[in-house]
Amino acid sequence: MNMEIQRYKEYIDNETLVSQGKEGKIYRVFDYAIKIFHKERKSTLPRISDEGLKKLITLPLNCFNNPIDIITDNGSIIGTIESYLDEEELTKENIAISLDDLKKDIKTLSDNGFTIEDLYYNYTCSNGKLMFFDMTSYQYINTRAPFMIDTIY
Repeated sequence: MNMEIQRYKEYIDNETLVSQGKEGKIYRVFDYAIKIFHKERKSTLPRISDEGLKKLITLPLNCFNNPIDIITDNGSIIGTIESYLDEEELTKENIAISLDDLKKDIKTLSDNGFTIEDLYYNYTCSNGKLMFFDMTSYQYINTRAPFMIDTIY
């Protein structure tokens, strides 16, 4: 869908800022987390490719809070929109409930050419299950590209 930044400019300020890190700043706008990337990346991990971000939006994931949309400025991707996760206490029961969905999600990500990176701090419990977020350091290889199909098959 690619939302232009102008649509959200009025909501992105110090009042809605909830966090910032090596990749960007996170703002809560209604029920969404809007991540605006820093112009100069501070993370040692590379940012996911634009193609990878667009692919992530299409995946049906249950335990990974994948982006719903991307934010652009003059055609360049400058951020993402995700569902905002209200944090809850993480318990053994939440983890147990999430294991089957987590296994399916990891298979879906792997089957679609994603390598999971930067997982250590990027999880929480929300809506009674384990949720992983901040997927913008994941790496993506288009497994449907002609060179990959020729190589694999």
